[in-house]
Amino acid sequence: MAQSPIALTAGILSIASAAFIFLIFLLILTKFIKRKKINTLYLAISILFWGLSCIFASNIYLLAESNLSWVFWCQKLVYVCVFLGTMCTYQFAQGIFLHNKKIIMLIYWVIGSIVIILTLVLDSVELGVFPDGSNYPLLTIKLAFSILVVVYILPTIISVIVKALQSANTVEDKGYKFGFRVISVGQFMIIFTFIVDTIASIVINNIQLYSAMLYLTWIFPLIGVVCYYIGWILPNWVKKIMKLDV
Repeated sequence: MAQSPIALTAGILSIASAAFIFLIFLLILTKFIKRKKINTLYLAISILFWGLSCIFASNIYLLAESNLSWVFWCQKLVYVCVFLGTMCTYQFAQGIFLHNKKIIMLIYWVIGSIVIILTLVLDSVELGVFPDGSNYPLLTIKLAFSILVVVYILPTIISVIVKALQSANTVEDKGYKFGFRVISVGQFMIIFTFIVDTIASIVINNIQLYSAMLYLTWIFPLIGVVCYYIGWILPNWVKKIMKLDV
């Protein structure tokens, strides 16, 4: 069994994405320490989980040959981190423009927690091989759990996009108007992540298209995290470029 060039490239990309995401996490965490705004903390935690998902993914791509049992857990943990990252983003948005009733948020977290527990305790991972002839292990989440992503996470993301854009159209402050729109772009990047991941599983027999979709799976989250940072923190260099009030 040889190392798959596709897996190696995906592993390097996921590590690089994780490094940048962790940097942004530290920047946002620093803002929370200064301002003590709980919404900023939720956003920082969300970004931390996205960074961890990239780290666990790199383990899948780079260590499957040497430690398959650990990699099985890494696949589960990628899924869990994506869930938790999305849930924390939703909690962040709750305090900004969602304003759901407390019972709605409680139900949301209970259902999400149940899905996470089921992912960890049940047989949720499928084992295949990369399509490049290397016979290198390829791990994916089973279809039933992938459907749960669509049913649970996609409506969450869409609702944040809708509310962010609605708020951008009603708020007077130019900074918030711009920031909410950028946050909605960040949410679109997460949708694109799921789309290219799905396309990759469909076109797995087309090596060129499959590898391109796989690589994009770990680029879109990074773009999304950058959008979260710009949209909520509004660093001074962004304000100057966009001619917003500093």
